[in-house]
Amino acid sequence: MNMVDTSGNANLPGKTSVYPRWKNVDSVRTGDYLYTEWLDKEANIYVRMSYDHGKDPDERMNVAGDPDYQSVVQRLSAELAAVRASQE
Repeated sequence: MNMVDTSGNANLPGKTSVYPRWKNVDSVRTGDYLYTEWLDKEANIYVRMSYDHGKDPDERMNVAGDPDYQSVVQRLSAELAAVRASQE
């Protein structure tokens, strides 16, 4: 197994999340969810996307605004905020 095989796989033993970043977009990928925040120039979140890969592996239904996923979205948003803070 090489770095490419492991870098985006949150299901590997000992690894719970991966944190892809592209321009002004930060994401956290866990074994069950993908959560993404789009940030403006002042680092304010202006778009949130979240997908439940257990129920929606093709990412067709954004659940970020779904009240049933509120706790998941809050937890993953806090996780991303902590990662961003650790990189400052």
